[in-house]
Amino acid sequence: MKKRTMTLVVLLAATALATTVAQMSFKDLSTQARRVVVGTIERIAAFQDSGGRVFSRVEITPLRSLDGEAPRGPITFEMFGGTIGDLRQSIAGFPVLKEGDRVALFLAADTTSMGGPTVGAFQGVFFIDADNTVRNYQRQPLTELRGDQLIVGETGGARRRVTLDEFVSRISALRGAASGPARR
Repeated sequence: MKKRTMTLVVLLAATALATTVAQMSFKDLSTQARRVVVGTIERIAAFQDSGGRVFSRVEITPLRSLDGEAPRGPITFEMFGGTIGDLRQSIAGFPVLKEGDRVALFLAADTTSMGGPTVGAFQGVFFIDADNTVRNYQRQPLTELRGDQLIVGETGGARRRVTLDEFVSRISALRGAASGPARR
């Protein structure tokens, strides 16, 4: 019974946080992320801490590097939430990540936060389709990068879709501009 009570408290705390997430521009996501990871989720392993909270260790094989170098080895981070037996803890409103997902994640400095591992909570999660086009955290297709805003389109029709190359190029440009001489 104690586990279920703790889970409820965790979910209520996460729900309260999720309702106060401020909308972030693509520029803010790009420049505030400690690291942007583009790759395939290879493994997700859940574990419980000494306080009974469930966390997951996520391992991603990079598809791309944003620094111009070839991707090196897997990238691993820990995040709140996961499933151990019949105990499941999660962040309300945060998309479920699964092994095999191709993603772009705008990782926060503290990936174990109750707000999620990404900057802007759920806003820092993007999914990459088999045709190398990009979808937002709700799995809606991105149809345009307009300035520092992401434009989401309808799922039907023949609308243009933002490619992974365009997406990564814009992230690199925004991150590069933020670290230039004007930002001493």
